[in-house]
Parts: sequence; structure tokens; C-alpha cells
Amino acid sequence: MTTFVPDEDKSFNVTNPFIGDTFNPYQENEIETATIFGTDGGSFTGVTEVNGVPVSIDPLKMPDGLDLAGLPLVMPQFALGLPFGNEVQLRYFPKTEVDKEIGDVGFLGIGVKHSIDQYFPGIIPIDVAIQGFYQKLEVGELIEIKSLAANAQLSKKFLIFTFYGGLGWEKTDFLAEYKFTKETFNPSNPAVPIVTEIPVKLELESDNSMKATVGMRLSLLFLKLYGDYSFAKYNTANVGIGLGF
Repeated sequence: MTTFVPDEDKSFNVTNPFIGDTFNPYQENEIETATIFGTDGGSFTGVTEVNGVPVSIDPLKMPDGLDLAGLPLVMPQFALGLPFGNEVQLRYFPKTEVDKEIGDVGFLGIGVKHSIDQYFPGIIPIDVAIQGFYQKLEVGELIEIKSLAANAQLSKKFLIFTFYGGLGWEKTDFLAEYKFTKETFNPSNPAVPIVTEIPVKLELESDNSMKATVGMRLSLLFLKLYGDYSFAKYNTANVGIGLGF
């Protein structure tokens, strides 16, 4: 699966960390810079005085992003059918280091599904179900994404093909948090720079939004091949292969 990152989540405004300090050489109070998904970080520019002479100092450079168009992830999914038209679903990817800079990536998803068409035998010509799902994605110590979704799912089988889709509601919370250090010019002792630890935190809480999914599954005996695409705040493409009994 790949979750695509919209352009509006690739940058944000950061406030000058020295606002209010006695020594604040930087001219801008706020600049636009990259989130972890973006590309180039912004810079605060500044001037100080040495013996009464204005001197340009090194800009305060915000960290660059990783230039990510999306978050790809491979994970196993297990579904168990239960009596009375119920099904439990589990998606799990144990925390695994995918990059030394990013750290460990882990994923957990838990859902339940219940058949609705069973209550209308011979009346509804398609399979109808409702589903609730909770998911959490962690990327090192940098990113945490939580989502809660409720869906109505429709499907219809023709020979070895099953076409499916659905409409749903979802809520997503996104948190990116990290720190970096910066050395700046020290006018009282130019030989010893001022070392500052600057926290960067971005929290996004999406409005309750609708999601639409379309997809198709191909069944060859026990082998299942499928692909679908979900349209939402964060669009997601899925392809999969599995065994079904």
C-alpha cells in the first residue's frame, strides 16, 4: 500500500525561536519551511554588530525534508470469518529499521466487519457490509499517524471477478516531531558559537472526511489477487496477493 502526501502537508510556517530573547539577530519572525515530507528547508537571515559594524551572520537553516511523495508500506493482513456474518481483520507490520536516518517503521490495524444483506435474503442483489477500522503508523521517533474509519462496503461477484467499492467516514491525526541543533555567531565571544537546540513540531488533525474506494479482486481457486484505490484526505493505493479458504 502507498499513502500519498498532499502538497499542503509538505510545508508549514515556523516561528523564529529567538523571538523575545535579548539577543535575536534574525530579521524574520516567521518563514515557510519543509515538513519531513517536503524538500528544501527555509532559512532565517540575520545581522549583528561587531564593534558597531553591521555583520551578516550565517542563516538559521531549517532542516530539509525527505522529499516523499507518499509512504509505501508492505504488510500482512489476516481476516477470520465468524458466525452470524461477522469478520475480524488484523494488519500488522512489526517495527523494522528501513533507514538509519528515519529509524523503525511499524504499523497496526484492527477492524471488524458485519454482513447486512443477510437480513434481506433474495432482496438485495449485491453483498453489503459495514466495517469499523483503527490504524496506527509509526515512523521512527519522527512521525505518528492514527486513523479511525467506518465504512459501508458493496461487492458483486461475476465468475472469477469480484468488483467492490464503498463509502466511509474517517478521521486522521498526524504528528511529526523532531529536534535539531544550530550553531550561531556569538558577539561576546566570536570564537565560541552559541549552540541552540530547536524543536520542530507539526500536528495536523483532519476534519471528519468522507472516503470512497473502488477495486477488483481476481480469484483463482485459493489464490486471490486484488487492487483498489481510496479517495480521501490522504489517497491510498493498495495491491495485494493472498490465500482464501
